[in-house]
Amino acid sequence: MDLNEIKRKSASGKELEEIIKEEDWKEFEAIVSKIFEENDFSIKRNLRFTEGRRFEIDVVAESFNEVICVDCKKWSSRPGKTTALKYAVRNQIKRVEAFKNHFRIKKEIYPMIVTFLEENISFEENVPIVPAWKLNSFLTNFYELKDSLYNC
Repeated sequence: MDLNEIKRKSASGKELEEIIKEEDWKEFEAIVSKIFEENDFSIKRNLRFTEGRRFEIDVVAESFNEVICVDCKKWSSRPGKTTALKYAVRNQIKRVEAFKNHFRIKKEIYPMIVTFLEENISFEENVPIVPAWKLNSFLTNFYELKDSLYNC
């Protein structure tokens, strides 16, 4: 699905949450990538590398001075989701550390989790957990708020 299709569905009255719900996890990652691209980030999807062990980052979004490493979670509502998100955050922090070591990038690198069902932006261990339908507004304010968001 491309952004024009999303815009068409949205114009017909469907909410973004409803549109994303119809898609599988691969399409969910593609939608997240497209939102980053619309905010002037260049994208690499499903980046795999080995740094002691094998790692994969769903979306690597790069701008002028920053890189955001995104783990996309299109989970349905289920028991234990809060614990699973905490575990996902810890794993994403490990992936980002391995990414920094492996690629030796000089830009600031930030971890992020993008979810399907969360209602509000939240933080776990200073990592933002952003609902997909709020990702665009989060990115719009990212440059002004990143230091306070990530407690740098």
